[in-house]
Amino acid sequence: MYADIAGYSSSKPLSLALPAYAYGIAENAKGLAPPPVEEVLQTPEPEPEPEITENIQVICVPKTDKIAYLTFDDGPCETGKTLNTIAVLDLLAEYDIKATFFVLGVNAKKYPDIILRQFNEGHEIGNHTYSHVNPATVDDEKLIRQVRTTNTIIKKITGKKPTIFRAPYGSPLTVSQSKGIGMRRLGWDLDTLDWRGTSVEKIIEKVEKACKNGKKRIRILFHDGHSQGLREVIDLLISHGYCFDTLKNYKLKK
Repeated sequence: MYADIAGYSSSKPLSLALPAYAYGIAENAKGLAPPPVEEVLQTPEPEPEPEITENIQVICVPKTDKIAYLTFDDGPCETGKTLNTIAVLDLLAEYDIKATFFVLGVNAKKYPDIILRQFNEGHEIGNHTYSHVNPATVDDEKLIRQVRTTNTIIKKITGKKPTIFRAPYGSPLTVSQSKGIGMRRLGWDLDTLDWRGTSVEKIIEKVEKACKNGKKRIRILFHDGHSQGLREVIDLLISHGYCFDTLKNYKLKK
């Protein structure tokens, strides 16, 4: 747009070409005082863009078909007999490994910041009931209520509802329980028994045996508050050519 006010014309845009008296003419016609020249020429500073944190799920694209799935039950926790959830997350970040955490609703409610960190760092969060009830010893209604309550807590923290479930004690579910829960149930292939205080040497021995037996996909069970030998297990799996992925991408071998 070009200016042509009170006999004044210009080949430049209005905001840059008009002298102060021209503003006075235009504004006084409205009964308003002319704005200062500095105010007219001032360019507003751009507003800073909001910081957005996204949950980025990294899907493993291995050079081979050997994939290890590190999973951690019963967390999150700030203290533990060996490690804790924060120490586990720090170690996984060091190796840039994405893992799966089956969390208890009661702990998620207590440590929402840890849940949010797990989510923001690209780990998969699964449901492990609210208070670690055994599906074999509770009625269906209580089990389903525990699962739904935990889903609600996690979604409130992360904005995302879990899609995978692991039953405490690895207990099988009845048809009615499975239908009521309505989630994909995933177990494990190798239990480190870290919660029993199993030595690092014994854990390594079990993992080494699984590797030498040619197992292509290994779902390994740790617990947040224990996880002794985690670094050694990671190093061993890498030496055998395994990459790592979350259970969300786990598929049974056909």
